[in-house]
Amino acid sequence: MSHLKPLTFLGTLLIVSLFVSQARADTNPSSSVISLSSSGNDAASGTLEAPIRTLQEARKRTHSACRWLLGSGVFEVGDRWKLPSHVTITGQGSQKTTLKGTFLVEDSRDIHFEGLSLRGISTPSPTIYARRASNLSFRKIDVREFNGGCFDLQDVADVVVEDLVSRDTTFNTRLINPKATGIVEYTSVFEVGNVKNLVVQRADVDTRARGGKFLGTALDSWGKAAWNDPCAYLKNIHIQDCLISVDRSHGWVTESGTTVPQAAIEVWHCHNDGIEIDHCSMNGVCSIDGGYHHGEPDCGTLHIHHNLFDHPGYTFEMMQDNSEFDHNYVRGGDYPFAQFGDGLIYSNLNVHHNIFEDIDGPTQIGHFSGIIRGLKFWNNTLVSKSKSQVFFFNKGEPTDALVFNNIFVTGDGAPLHVGVGVMNNWFQGGVRAGEGAQAGYADLGYVGDSAFSRYRPRSKSGLFHGGKIVDGLNENLGSSTGLGAIGLGDQDWPLGPRLAPHL
Repeated sequence: MSHLKPLTFLGTLLIVSLFVSQARADTNPSSSVISLSSSGNDAASGTLEAPIRTLQEARKRTHSACRWLLGSGVFEVGDRWKLPSHVTITGQGSQKTTLKGTFLVEDSRDIHFEGLSLRGISTPSPTIYARRASNLSFRKIDVREFNGGCFDLQDVADVVVEDLVSRDTTFNTRLINPKATGIVEYTSVFEVGNVKNLVVQRADVDTRARGGKFLGTALDSWGKAAWNDPCAYLKNIHIQDCLISVDRSHGWVTESGTTVPQAAIEVWHCHNDGIEIDHCSMNGVCSIDGGYHHGEPDCGTLHIHHNLFDHPGYTFEMMQDNSEFDHNYVRGGDYPFAQFGDGLIYSNLNVHHNIFEDIDGPTQIGHFSGIIRGLKFWNNTLVSKSKSQVFFFNKGEPTDALVFNNIFVTGDGAPLHVGVGVMNNWFQGGVRAGEGAQAGYADLGYVGDSAFSRYRPRSKSGLFHGGKIVDGLNENLGSSTGLGAIGLGDQDWPLGPRLAPHL
């Protein structure tokens, strides 16, 4: 359950569901049909019995809403081939119908792709280059061999991507053991900027062979010193049921030549409002920059829940106000929460009902270089052998923190390093701290294959009871509130993608 501005997220979900339904409806407009075949003839009538050969000919014949029905085979269009509005391109499935080239969707609307394999070309052009467009959908799509990214979306609205597979970034530049400082020339599967209402669900993306993020931000107007340019914006973005595997070894290069891990999701220099990331599995950092440290106010919302983070480095690079992180399983990595920049101030990080396992590095939970206000860390379970500090506050501990109802199983002597608002926590191994602290063996299950079964307290454990109630956070849980991430009546959490892409 969300505990941060629930009406905001409910409103966001309503908006998203409405435009997804509309996109589904518009995928099958009342329109003419032009049939194409790899053995067709452009002089033919374009019927199912007499198909034409090329998309170029189909575009010439399209003057109103139209469906292009493609048979099996390969159809080539070249580089940045412009699509007209009100067109649906339907193939026979990603294993049968291939479009080779890159597509320009500019100053247009109502464009839909379904049942296709998209193959890019070696020139640095995105497979889908969209500018000032709306009502776009991409369903049952396999995208490979891209150079400039799969989807480059700027100044667009109402976009749905469902059932996407991208596992081959053949034309991406990959620098092994780079010697020069700078950005490694990768492209992301999604590059977005000034986007409203985007849904990406059921995607399987693997960039480990050649590099690249799952999602990044960009604007054509940004110069080389983009941090001095106005921020982009993202509004109502929902990423759901995605399997994200990125090349973690070659993200960017420091002055000493050290490579920094590639982020899975890197939303940078961008005002964000209504971003939700749930039921995904990812092996890289989720970095969200709300633009606040560029001197512009940030008042948006971010909700990350029911995800599996598998040895991601640090999990969440937090540069965004009003963030909620709940019901996630973080397995391995350095520290789950990182905030960099000594002079930065961020507010309202609400972390609850998460499982953190085998965390390494100098800090086990939160590493805050700047100032964090409104930190709430409650009903979480940390199980680690590390003796490192649990929290680090470079600019001093927050005066309004709340840290309660957690289970901390750590190496001997691990300090909490929070002195304010610490209540009712259980400590095994670490230094006991705060009001109502309890210490001793944490009676967890430690059985089964799932995080839920391993870290659920045993049936008669006292950890199921005695939790503290704090108004505005967990009052709805009642007197049965216990300690740690898993409550007495909780069912197993669905972590990671619930459904794979269906092509």
